[in-house]
Amino acid sequence: MPHIVNFAGVLMASYQGRNAEIRSMASEGITQREIGRRFGISGPRVNQILRQEASSSGQVAVGTAKYENLSIDEFLARHGNTISLLGRNGHKASDIKTRFRLLLPEIDPAVINEGIERSDELIDSWESAPHFSEALVRAGIWLVVARVNAVKSETGIALTTLDIDTIESVHRVMTADMGVPNERAIMALDSIASAIIASSQTQLSISLARYDAERRVVLAEFGLPSGRGRFVWPPTSQTVRRRLGDGHWSDAISRLGMTVSPGGRERGGVLFDASDYAEAVADFLVVCAASGSIDSLDNFSRWVVAELRAGRRRPSAPAVQRHFRSWTEARRHAVLNGATRRGFGISPSVAARALHSAVEERTHAIEVIRIASARASSREVSGYVRRATEEFEIQRREWIWRVAGRDFEAARSRQLARNDLPRRERAVWGAATSVREALTDRYLDRLLVTDRPLSNTDGWLTGEAQEQMSSISEQDHAAFAVLRAGRNVFTHHSRESMGRFRPAVDKLADLNSEFTFARPVSEITIVQWLLADSALRLVGMSNSIIAAWRAMLAAEAVLDSEVLT
Repeated sequence: MPHIVNFAGVLMASYQGRNAEIRSMASEGITQREIGRRFGISGPRVNQILRQEASSSGQVAVGTAKYENLSIDEFLARHGNTISLLGRNGHKASDIKTRFRLLLPEIDPAVINEGIERSDELIDSWESAPHFSEALVRAGIWLVVARVNAVKSETGIALTTLDIDTIESVHRVMTADMGVPNERAIMALDSIASAIIASSQTQLSISLARYDAERRVVLAEFGLPSGRGRFVWPPTSQTVRRRLGDGHWSDAISRLGMTVSPGGRERGGVLFDASDYAEAVADFLVVCAASGSIDSLDNFSRWVVAELRAGRRRPSAPAVQRHFRSWTEARRHAVLNGATRRGFGISPSVAARALHSAVEERTHAIEVIRIASARASSREVSGYVRRATEEFEIQRREWIWRVAGRDFEAARSRQLARNDLPRRERAVWGAATSVREALTDRYLDRLLVTDRPLSNTDGWLTGEAQEQMSSISEQDHAAFAVLRAGRNVFTHHSRESMGRFRPAVDKLADLNSEFTFARPVSEITIVQWLLADSALRLVGMSNSIIAAWRAMLAAEAVLDSEVLT
C-alpha cells in the first residue's frame, strides 16, 4: 500500500516541522496559550507536544520538566499580592515578568507569563499607573456613559468636538495597545464626543455598579482581557475613583458634570463585615463545585463582576486576600465551614463566549471585505452572512438549553400551567426526560419566525430574565430578520427565498431609511447593497446579533442571582 505509506510520511513530516517550530517559540518565552492560538490548538496540547518532543530527544522540555511543578492558579495564589503591589507602583507587565524570571528561576517562564497576563488584579494596577493619562480615564467614562444612557452616536462628531490629546490617547490605546481595529476606535471616539455633547443638553447619570457591569460588556466585545496588550481600557471604577474623585465615585462623576445616582453608601462606612467575606468565598466555591470550574482567584474576580451585574455586591479579590491573608486560607476557611455542601451552582457563560466570538468574526469579515478585490469581497459578504446567522442559531439553541436546564422541572411546571399551551407541546413537554428532549431544534428554530425573533423564548425564562431579553430594539429584530432572509437567498438561490427577502428588508427600511432597498432582489443586488459605503449596512445589521448576545449575557446575570439567592 505505497500511497498510504507516502501520505503518512508527508503527514508525519508536517507534524515534525510544526512541533519543531512550537519548541522554538517556547524557548523564546512565548506562552503556551499564544503558541496554541497561532497553531489552532489548545494550550494543554502545546504542553503535551513539548513534553513528547523532550522525551523523544532526551532533552528537558522547555517550560516543563526543569522547573517547579507549579500551576498558573497556584502561581497566582502564591504571588498575587506581589504582582498587585508591583502593578500599583506603576511597573509595566514586561518589567514584572522579567523580575520574576530573574529572581525566581525555579518557576517556569511560561507559567510566569501566563499567570501575569491572566491576573485581573494586575490589569487593574496597570490602569492606575502614571502613563494612564487623565484624558484617557475621562474618555473611558464617557464611552461607558454613552452606552448606559443610550446616547445616539453621530458619525464624525469627534473630529470637531474632542481635543487632540483625547483623540491620540484613545486611538493609541485601542489600536496599538489593545489590538482593536481602527474603525472600532473611530466609532468609540464618536460615542465619547456624542456623550459629552449630550451631557450639556440633558442630565446624564451612571452608578458605580452600572459602570462596572457595562465596562465588562465592552471588554467582552473588544475580546479582552487578554494577553495581547499591556492595557485594558476603559479603566476600572477603582481607577476612576482614585484618579478623579479622591477615592469617591460621586466626586469623580460630579467632576465630569454628571448627576450622581442615589443610593450609595455613606463615606467612611464599612461596606463588608467578616461574614460577608466568608459568605462570598463559600458561594463562589458552591458555583465551582456545581459547574466544574476552577476555584482560582482569577475566576473569583470574574464571578464578583457577574454578581455585581445581578445587583449583588461582593468583596473584591484583593479585599478577600487581605481579609484572610491569602487565597489559600480563604478557601480553607470556606471548606471547613461546609461551603461545598451548600446549594447548587451555575454553568459557565455561553453568552460571554458567543459575544466575543460574534465580535471577532464580524471584525475579521469587515477587514477582509474592505481590503479584498471586488470578487473576493462579494464572496466574503455572502459567506459571512451565512456563517454569522447559522452560528448564532446553533449557539442560541445551546444557550436556551443551558438556561432552561438550570431548573428544568420548575421551568416545565410553569409551561404546563399555561392555559394557551398547544396540545402537542403539552404532550411532548410532559413526557420529556430532559430539556433537550423537550426543546427540539425544530421547535427552537420556529421561535425565530416571529416579529421579535431575538427575544422570543416562549416562556422558558423567568420574568426578570425575560425583561433583559425584551430590551432588544425593534430595529435589531428587523435587522436579524433581514440577515436570515439574506442567508436563505445565498443558500437556496430560489425565487421563494428572494420573495421573502423583500418584505423583511422593507420592514427594516420603515424603521431606518438607511436600509432602503430600491432595486430588484437578486443575490448580486443584495451583495452590492451590503457592500455600499464600506459595508456599513452589513455592520449595522450584524449589530443585531451582538445586541442579542448582550441581552442574553444580562439575562444570565439575573438567572445567576436567582440561583444563588
